Parts: sequence; C-alpha cells; structure tokens
Amino acid sequence: MKIMGIINLTPDSFYSSSRFDSTYSIDHKINEFVNEGADIIDVGAESSRPGSIPISEEEELNRLKPIFSIIKKYTQTKFSIDTYKSNVADVCLNNGFHYVNDIYSGKKDNKIFSIVKRYNAKIVLMHMRGNPKNMQIDTVYNDVLKDINLFFAERIKIALENGVKLSNIIIDPGIGFGKSKNDNFKIINNLSFFKKHNLPILVGHSRKSFLSLNSNQPKDRLIATIVATTIALQNGCDIIRVHDINETKHCIDIYKKFMKYN
Repeated sequence: MKIMGIINLTPDSFYSSSRFDSTYSIDHKINEFVNEGADIIDVGAESSRPGSIPISEEEELNRLKPIFSIIKKYTQTKFSIDTYKSNVADVCLNNGFHYVNDIYSGKKDNKIFSIVKRYNAKIVLMHMRGNPKNMQIDTVYNDVLKDINLFFAERIKIALENGVKLSNIIIDPGIGFGKSKNDNFKIINNLSFFKKHNLPILVGHSRKSFLSLNSNQPKDRLIATIVATTIALQNGCDIIRVHDINETKHCIDIYKKFMKYN
C-alpha cells in the first residue's frame, strides 16, 4: 500500500490547502510529505476540478519550472506528473519525475505512451467520461463498474501496443470524474471488480464533494476521507492519493494491525 501526496501548482484547485505558489512553500510541503511517509508525490499544474478550463502547454510548464530543482533533493521519493500532454510529460520525466498520471489515459495525446516507454516510467490510466469542463453533465451508466472495466481493457491494450510495459501500468477508476455521488461510493466499495486486470489500483477520493455531510467544505472532510480510505484498503486499493499524509499513514498502520488477525 503506497501513499501518494498531492501538490497543486494551480490557483483554482478545489481544496485551497493543496495549492502552493512559491518555491519555498512547495519545498516546505514536499519535505513535510516525505517526513510523514509519502511514497509518491503527485504534482499538478492544471486543475481538473469539475468545470475547470484547460491551460496552454506553455503555462503548464511555466508553473512547473520551480519544482524541477527542488525534487532533485529528494532522491528516495518518487514524483508523479499529473498531465495529459506528452511534451509536458517529456520535460518532467527528463527532470526527475518517475510517473505520469494521465486523466485522459492517452486519449487526448496518444504520444504520451511513447514518452512513457522511452523513460521506462509508470503511467496511471484513469477513467473519465468527457472532460473536466463537462464531465458532470452526464453521469448515467448502464453499469458503471462494467463500463469502467471495458474502458480499462481498451486503454491497457493500446498502452501495450505502444510499447508500455504491463508492469508500468496503474489503473484509476476516476472518483469524481464523470460519476454520480452514488457511483463513487459503489466504485470504492467494489474495487475488487477491477482486480481482473492484475494491475495496481489507485484511488483519488481525498476531500471530494461526494464525501460531504451537511454541505460541508473540503477543509471539513478529513474524517470522511479516512473512512473512505479504510474501505478502499479493504477492497484492494494499492495506492491512496491524498492531501493528508500523516493521517493516512496512521490509518494504514492501524489497518495492517487488524489484518494480522484476519
């Protein structure tokens, strides 16, 4: 079980406490994440929150430049770039990143597979219907679990055909990306449904709106996130993508103690 911490270099990420706009604050947060036990740190420079507007490749790279010198100090930590643009992935992998986290799974820019192959990097293939701007308009599925599984089968096949190693592929059902509130609960409660692909499963549910109680805000959703994390672990999650490393690490440690008596 690995913990992936979230660093957003965006001014409009849904959770304000995950936004960082100075070299000092970025470095400080990465250092904190590493000390708390993060295995991977996922860096995003373009928001993918519902309704968000895409930015140019130039703007994305400008936001990322300050982090390149910082991550070289953290040689024991793996870094992931949250991008769907092959040129951005290329620059990042050339500057010390190890993973590409692609919300489009190569559908937006197929060249991303050749970049991943060249660097022997890992890639996260995430399920999303539509794009961040319109993904919550139509969230009706015939069978959300079967539809996501069919999507994975197709994208895994295409990644392999483009030279990506099977051992370098991770799948992410895309919590909150073109899903109804109930779909998100159903997916996390049925992660074992995706185990047929024999690949690591990543879940990114941290502080998202489906975990809201009484219309509370992202800052108030830590407890709900920890509950969802526990259920995700019980159902086979391999990588937890979260804002709160210390609390997640404690959750996993306690979970492992229970599992000794399973």
